Amino acid sequence: MGTWDTGPFDNDAARAFAAELDEAEEEFRPELIRRAVTAAADTTGWLESGTGERAVAAVALVAAGGGGAADLRGGPENPVPPMDEHYREAALRALARVDGPESELADLWEAGEAAGPWRRELTRLRAALRPEPEVRIEPWTADDLWLLRRANTPEMTAHTGGPETEEKLLDRQRRYLDTARPDSVDRMFRIRFDGEPAGTVGYWKRTWLGEEVYETGWGVFPEFRGRGVAVRAVRLALASAREEARFAVVHAFPSVHNAPSNALCRRAGFTFVAPCEFEHPPGHLMHCNDWRFGLTG
Repeated sequence: MGTWDTGPFDNDAARAFAAELDEAEEEFRPELIRRAVTAAADTTGWLESGTGERAVAAVALVAAGGGGAADLRGGPENPVPPMDEHYREAALRALARVDGPESELADLWEAGEAAGPWRRELTRLRAALRPEPEVRIEPWTADDLWLLRRANTPEMTAHTGGPETEEKLLDRQRRYLDTARPDSVDRMFRIRFDGEPAGTVGYWKRTWLGEEVYETGWGVFPEFRGRGVAVRAVRLALASAREEARFAVVHAFPSVHNAPSNALCRRAGFTFVAPCEFEHPPGHLMHCNDWRFGLTG
């Protein structure tokens, strides 16, 4: 089978597909993913194992591009393009074919001893293909100070220097309120998930390597994590920054030790640039990864 594990990219055909995506121009990648999905979803009769393996890999990319959690280890190095509900519908049909009675891949797994784990991986992919969560971002208001206090915990600030004093929180509140002015270059938002306050996201002017850019940052409360809230909120903030049209580029600087935030950058469409370091907050040197998102083109 040319297969070594049950993950979407744990086989030769899927790895070859990932390499094709990395070699393709950015604008053609969604079409390549669509073709791999529909090669299984929109066909009848016997489904060969290689086609099924490529389809499962493409389904994982559709799930990740729609804000779902998917195992992309061994997948393409380039960012996953956004994927809307039409891709997800086709992806669900593809999974049904791959796991159906006319699938060579299903037969091969049944002949071995890992059919159960393989089917559990397909179940996880089906769950990840759910529609994007109902997430909104709203301009910061005078009533949102409690959100800063709610986020001022050791867990929420573990990668940004630790909790701040009340004086610093009040100063931050004043700065955030200023971002609601129409003439402000910076923007700060509260995140709502199904109507509930779920965290914060924003972007602000920064000079980076001699260029004026936006920097973005976010924080989602623990009880809302693992549901695609953060990646959707970041994408909404990026859309807002694109509408503002003040700068051409947005950078994110998650700590090198913050694996979830680095994974979010990739899922949201950022391109990894390089490791870097800068002082944030004052007196705290952060070792970060520099991620870049272009707002034009």
